[in-house]
Amino acid sequence: MSIVIPRNAVEWARVFAGARVADRIAVVGHAPRGGFCVKVGDYVTVKPDGSRRDDVHIQEEEWVAQVRALAIADLLGPLVKLRWFIRSRDLWLRQCSDTFTSDYFKLAGENKLFPLRHETITSGDAIHEVIAIERFDPASISLRAFNDKTLYYREGYYFERVLIADFYRLPRDTVTLLCTGSECTFHGLYDPDEHKMRYCHDCAMWFHIQCMEESDVESPTLPPYIQPRNPSAALPVCQEAHDHWQNLLRYPIQ
Repeated sequence: MSIVIPRNAVEWARVFAGARVADRIAVVGHAPRGGFCVKVGDYVTVKPDGSRRDDVHIQEEEWVAQVRALAIADLLGPLVKLRWFIRSRDLWLRQCSDTFTSDYFKLAGENKLFPLRHETITSGDAIHEVIAIERFDPASISLRAFNDKTLYYREGYYFERVLIADFYRLPRDTVTLLCTGSECTFHGLYDPDEHKMRYCHDCAMWFHIQCMEESDVESPTLPPYIQPRNPSAALPVCQEAHDHWQNLLRYPIQ
């Protein structure tokens, strides 16, 4: 029986729906490494194979994705559903659909990835290798320090393709803006090399100094400093541990 390769996303989805769900699959791999296993949640790279007109000349590139689901089809073998990422160097600013998105990309680091709300299904043998990517969550109490080679992405930020074209936008409702000024000229974003930020204790918010309104109050608006109390003798905390904790609070979060 001949194997019919799906021609579009609808046919791939139909084949995937009829396949057996799997937690991990074995893929053929590429010489000289050979085959290896892939499981749900892995971050992988896929090399363009020249099968499409727009990827014939970029076969040395690597596309980054996360494995969202796996299945095994009777005829096509291992199948994989991938959620794609964009590297900051791969997206030209002219491919951003609005100035807010382009300004966000300008502030991106070289190793930062941008997750897309776009998933595709393809053969598991298209995977080139499994790679390590760090998930950065700014709301975490303990932020990990990355080296200059680590690929990472920011949790909660998802980009969308506009009108099924190669143009992308970042929905504002998915972004936690640092500056909340109503007429912020920097779209609420922060560039540590150019912008100066100030914290308003009355509003409990951060603002660019250009976005702050001048106050008519002549006296200082900062609340007075309150010396932290020493630990109570009733608490099972020694003075040395208390002093050590106070010193840690003076260090910036990494």
